[in-house]
Amino acid sequence: MEMYHQALLMVISSFIISFKAFPYFIDRFKERGITDLVDDKEVPTTGGLLVIIFYLASISIFSLLGIRFCFTCIAVLLSFAVFGFFYDLIKIPEYLKVVVPIFFSLPLLPMVKSTAIHVLGYTLNLGTLYYFLLPIYIMVTANLVYLRSDYNGLPAYTALIILSSLLTISYYRGMLSVVNFALPLLGVALAFSYYNFYPSKILQGNIGIILGASVGIVAVLCKLEFIGFIMLLPHVVNFLMFFYFRQKGIDEKVARVREDGTLDIQRPVTLKWLLAYHFKLTETQACFIMFVLVGLSCILGIHVAAKT
Repeated sequence: MEMYHQALLMVISSFIISFKAFPYFIDRFKERGITDLVDDKEVPTTGGLLVIIFYLASISIFSLLGIRFCFTCIAVLLSFAVFGFFYDLIKIPEYLKVVVPIFFSLPLLPMVKSTAIHVLGYTLNLGTLYYFLLPIYIMVTANLVYLRSDYNGLPAYTALIILSSLLTISYYRGMLSVVNFALPLLGVALAFSYYNFYPSKILQGNIGIILGASVGIVAVLCKLEFIGFIMLLPHVVNFLMFFYFRQKGIDEKVARVREDGTLDIQRPVTLKWLLAYHFKLTETQACFIMFVLVGLSCILGIHVAAKT
């Protein structure tokens, strides 16, 4: 089967199965009380767990059809997922969310075929240093996508935009078979995003960190590290603003919703709060602005990739 059609099959079929199954499990979680109170409504918090279950089910089905996957990559994703699950359960210190995931990507090191990175037409050979930076790069992408995910659907949709852009580049470079493990995840995450968008019917929890991790893995395996950085620029700015104000001792406060449905932002300490602070925006409008910013970054990334 041609890789293009095979890719479409994996994305579309995993999307359809997940999209149809999500409502059933959302109702079951509500019955069991596995929920949080969001805007005076009980919303299940285990969306990330469902994403993992449907993803693994899709991988199993496609494997039976003779499609081969990088099970090392899948194992790395599962490591991030298990860590996110325990993070939700026991609320471990935040610094461990930075330190521990670095070790999850170590199994990918034997798959490295080149220690060079390509930056705007220049090739930088990092040598041994690359092996130290690779796990950090994937940890950073995982956390950047999920950082301070206050808007419903924001982490999932932005991860989907970036992941689909990287996979598009990998297809045209003939490397899609290397990262096809991410295709079923793309379909499942797309289905989840529909139910996660405002007003959210289900939340992802910290297991959602796997979406950012998948972005990092695809970027590394396809030698798109710098392109991935370009696509993550809004997330980088978001983090730098958060870090700057945190060092100043200024923390963000939870946004309130005014009677007219717009957001009342107390402190614009991150990029996603900034425009909503200066303009009267609803959560949906603020999300779409972030989608546009990430989309523009991805277009820039694709343009740079096409020129190099």
